[in-house]
Amino acid sequence: MLAFGVGLMPGVSRYIDASKLPGTETVSRHLGPVVFTQRTVPDGWLIESSGPLTLNQMLFGGGVGAALSTARGYLGR
Repeated sequence: MLAFGVGLMPGVSRYIDASKLPGTETVSRHLGPVVFTQRTVPDGWLIESSGPLTLNQMLFGGGVGAALSTARGYLGR
């Protein structure tokens, strides 16, 4: 996902050198998959995820990163 994000956001290349990211095989050897399930229950939805990073952790990290990059843009770097 990080390599994909670097491709979509050209400004990120100032901070992340995509050529130094480990290969897919290396990452998959050390991190297991993230499993996400969602179902409807009588009181609403039940959302569960498990793995080395849960979905909530990934969303929180992405939100913090987006907020910091936006704030940095407003503060004039």
